[in-house]
Amino acid sequence: MHRWAAVLVVLGRRWVLLTLLATLVCGPAHARWLPEALMRHSVPAWVIDPADGTILDANAAAVELYGYPDMALGHVNIQQINQLSEAEIRAEMARAHQEKRGYFLFPHRLASGEVVTVEVHSSPIPGPQGRILLLSLLLPESRSVTLGRELQRYQTRLEDLVAQRTDQLLSAERKRARMLMMALGVSALATLVLLVLLRQLRLGNQRQRELATQLQDVLRGARLGLAQWDLQRDHIALNDRLGRLLYLKRLPANVVKIDQSFVRDVFVDPSDLRIIEGIVALGHAFSLQVVGEGVETLEHGTLLLRLGVDVAQGWGIARAMPVDTWTSWVRHWQAPQQWLHWAPLARSPWSRALAQVEIEHRIVMARALMGEPVPQHERCPVTELLDPILPRGAKSWPEVVNLHQAHEAFHRVANQAAAQRRQPSNTMTRDALQQGHAAWIAALEALQERLAQPLAASE
Repeated sequence: MHRWAAVLVVLGRRWVLLTLLATLVCGPAHARWLPEALMRHSVPAWVIDPADGTILDANAAAVELYGYPDMALGHVNIQQINQLSEAEIRAEMARAHQEKRGYFLFPHRLASGEVVTVEVHSSPIPGPQGRILLLSLLLPESRSVTLGRELQRYQTRLEDLVAQRTDQLLSAERKRARMLMMALGVSALATLVLLVLLRQLRLGNQRQRELATQLQDVLRGARLGLAQWDLQRDHIALNDRLGRLLYLKRLPANVVKIDQSFVRDVFVDPSDLRIIEGIVALGHAFSLQVVGEGVETLEHGTLLLRLGVDVAQGWGIARAMPVDTWTSWVRHWQAPQQWLHWAPLARSPWSRALAQVEIEHRIVMARALMGEPVPQHERCPVTELLDPILPRGAKSWPEVVNLHQAHEAFHRVANQAAAQRRQPSNTMTRDALQQGHAAWIAALEALQERLAQPLAASE
């Protein structure tokens, strides 16, 4: 039996790949053995007579692949193309059976002399006069490998997407569980605290009533007037005879300290700025020296200096040290140049106002660093706070023009970061925001120096 007849016997039992294609050619004889659908298909296909190996018909894709113009006319034999012997063909069929694959791998010689490995997917079909023909689809190995790799990549991508989605769902579920546990814990703690506060409030109200009665007795006995004690707000109001600032006026003190809790977050909390301003104003009104605690950085010390604080205290100056080294440290310590620069300007009437403007700009920068949207330059709190306090004619000063230009440049970078709808983790974006803020601070210092000049104050 011819070697292709052996292929036909094996394929008649095993391969189902082209069964549907085989049914297309069943029935009456055709002028072409390939069905019309395969004739126009881009996959190479042919029909072989297994009795002598003649290629009876081939589509255009097969003619183009192999380069034999007369292949479809029955003038080409498979022995001209297949480079394996009959024994090698049987060995390849055995390997296909062992590997459970539905195709054969044969080396085929093209008309150009080049030898390529081809996947041959074959199926028997009925021919004339009861003959059995062999219909084959031919897939060059390079294309097969490409398709296999694409399928592998697609499968890997699907698996990655499934794993990613699963992780997201599990993460969200764990997050909800943590939030629920935290909410339950906070609720229980709040309930406990509320019970404790209610008990203390009852005890406190009873004690306050006793103290109010004692206070009234003392005031009447000393003929100092009367007092009203609001127990709900814990507020005592003395009559005009005593005055509300009586005790503050007579306090035997010459120093007032600003607690570090107000200094630490002053750059991000305008309320802390207002408190510091109030304490400085009150201290200076009573001729008290104002000391700022918690000066951790040069920027904190500079801001307190501009707000009128007389003395700074904190690790930004020096950390705790042994007593025997303190004298040497005092002798060699020198104030930072940044503080020396601002010292002559600290008592300027514009110093505090511009410090408020700087705080607002730092708040806007903090929002920008978090990727949050910031208002337009014209509607920015910095602009709304700065423009009304400038003297008439100051908008044409080069210092004011430079300040507005630096502010606009900062807003352009901030809006670009917000448009990305993510926190600007990109180092270049964060650097651009910080550089824009630094340029704006430099312009603000230049304006401060201009405003501190006597001519500017009179304008």
